[in-house]
Amino acid sequence: MDEQGTCVWAEARHALRWASPSLQLPGVWTADGQNRDSYRADGALRSILWATIYRPILDWGTSQKRPFYVFAYDWRRSNMETMRILQEFLRSLKQKHGVSPQVIAHSMGGMLIYAALHDDPTLAQSVIAAGTPFGAGLGLLESIHLGSPLGLNRTILDVKTLGYMTSVYSFFPATASRLHMADGTEIQHNWYSIEDWEQQRLGMFSLSLDEKERHLYREHLTRALPEARQFRDRVDAPPSDPSTWPPFGLITATQFKTIFSVARDPTRKGGWNFTSREMFPGDGTVMYEYMFPQLWVERNWRLKLRHRYLLNSVSHTAKAIETMAAL
Repeated sequence: MDEQGTCVWAEARHALRWASPSLQLPGVWTADGQNRDSYRADGALRSILWATIYRPILDWGTSQKRPFYVFAYDWRRSNMETMRILQEFLRSLKQKHGVSPQVIAHSMGGMLIYAALHDDPTLAQSVIAAGTPFGAGLGLLESIHLGSPLGLNRTILDVKTLGYMTSVYSFFPATASRLHMADGTEIQHNWYSIEDWEQQRLGMFSLSLDEKERHLYREHLTRALPEARQFRDRVDAPPSDPSTWPPFGLITATQFKTIFSVARDPTRKGGWNFTSREMFPGDGTVMYEYMFPQLWVERNWRLKLRHRYLLNSVSHTAKAIETMAAL
């Protein structure tokens, strides 16, 4: 929402290109973090045109007799920042009700709760993570490199907008490259190095930036990449004492081919081929084997749904909640 209470993401008018507000965060940082714009998070995304996103689980949750809360956050900002806000949110619920909540998390939300529990495992009674990239991969690289269309709108999440979203850099591997030349030779690449992003002409570095734009983007990355790496290290780390952690359940998928690595191809837009390399089972965004955290998983519900729709099967989600509550 903007200051006037107008929704800036993501309604039918945005998908149909009738409106296209800029979602680009400022590239300037202070000691308190990345500068803010005037937007604020206001609930979870229910649907976009005919595509149902979280509406089924939201309708189900609000129809239950037990309290149901949505953690709304600005998914553009640093995940370390959001993790701390989530911790305070969960503490407030625990204090209000005298018991920790069950947590249902999708995608990046699962990374956030896992990272938060490293500081205090009592923040959740149980966790259900759907399509969470606990293992780092390249599933979002194509969007970050070429932009992510929303229906007919190709500007609302363009390369520059995504380039200034600090959260997106947390999805990449801390050690592996997974970039290859056309002949299959692996390219040595550090996803948390500004110089490597620039050398491989990835993301905003694939654009014709003037000197001022390039300098601002590099300055942004000097803060964004270390923040993202700090968060990635939390997600990659096993619990120091697993016996103190809440039980974890997963909602996963294996039906859809999912990117593992990409190859350089100067004939393709942006200079990379995102489909020529071997692909593996997953939900189309996250590989199945990367959906598992560094701890014991009590239950795994495998569905035939793509990444964004993994919480749409209310019957499965409700069963998962009931099962995890009984552990």
